[in-house]
Amino acid sequence: MTDSFFTILLYTGNSYKLTKKKYPPSPPYFHGRLSNGPLWIDYFASKIDAKLNNYAFGGASCDATLVPSVIGPNNISVPGIAQQIDFFISNDMKKFDPADIVASIGKRMENLYCHGATNFIVASDTPADVSIPGQAVVFSPEFIQQINEKIELHNQYANAALEAFKVKHPDVNLYIVSITNILDTILAPESLEKLGITVVDIGCIPDDGFAGKNSVVCDVPEKYLFYDNYTALNTKVHEKMSEMILTYLE
Repeated sequence: MTDSFFTILLYTGNSYKLTKKKYPPSPPYFHGRLSNGPLWIDYFASKIDAKLNNYAFGGASCDATLVPSVIGPNNISVPGIAQQIDFFISNDMKKFDPADIVASIGKRMENLYCHGATNFIVASDTPADVSIPGQAVVFSPEFIQQINEKIELHNQYANAALEAFKVKHPDVNLYIVSITNILDTILAPESLEKLGITVVDIGCIPDDGFAGKNSVVCDVPEKYLFYDNYTALNTKVHEKMSEMILTYLE
């Protein structure tokens, strides 16, 4: 059985259900997922022949009590990762302290361990490049610098916390996955060429899919890195991610 807690790259429809099937609209999105097909966690669960229990929500922050968790054009509140884990057991980065966020997630990992969890796949870092090709929002250099400084600090705290968790719980299988390295590898020109992805500067859906069935979808989505203009990666990228994440378990 695979239990997952996270956000955009991982959620498989909880926000879709929460918003009464309004966001992300399907079509053009695939069954409430921010992509044109299954996400990496769908592929991953299939590859290891496991049932997927997904508690992830699109728009989720690490802890909704520290950082607002919202999704959709109307900013609908969704559970943060900490709240997702709490439920299983019973991104304003400029404003909040990364140490608090890491401590909150560490507390929830301890709670999961106390409830019998012994296998963890954890992202050790988050992509530090917030300049996404074709995205609708253009950030100022000052904002990008502030965000990257926070992310770098977050990564330092997170890596230290994960190492401490391993030492404290030697019976745990802790697989630390570098999402940054995985995405850097997949997004390299030669890798994109092998995937048949040739359009990286604009999204397949120019209006971000908010228009639902009235959204204009490109003729060949498979050629686009992004399904929309902001966050939705092509399902082929997700499939490749699942393959690479599996190598961490070998």
